[in-house]
Amino acid sequence: MRPGHDVQKILIEHSVLSTSISNIVRSAWPQKIFNSRDFTLRDSDVLHAGIGACGQTFGLLGMWGAEGASGDHSNYTFENIALDNWYSLVQMEQESPGIHGFTFRNIWALDQPPLVASSPYRRRVRRDV
Repeated sequence: MRPGHDVQKILIEHSVLSTSISNIVRSAWPQKIFNSRDFTLRDSDVLHAGIGACGQTFGLLGMWGAEGASGDHSNYTFENIALDNWYSLVQMEQESPGIHGFTFRNIWALDQPPLVASSPYRRRVRRDV
């Protein structure tokens, strides 16, 4: 596999996004090699989230570091995002070298309780991953 180009300084805001058969943001995928940093998605709505059929949810953020995928992914911010359901939030898997500096702030789902308040481990929930 040949490494891809680094991806950095991406801003998406004030958008209505739909993800019925993929992810809104996909930062790692089997057999892909690249680094990414400084990504922001804010003040947006995510509608029609789907259910993945290949081991990955088709939600807001998908990172599937399988089958030789590698890269360093850092400084991602998601804030003021409305989802149609919590299922569609995130699935992250990346081993080499890793993921760090992920912030999820003011995320909510339509007609559903807040994510943090619904957790039985509220004191253990971190807002920055």
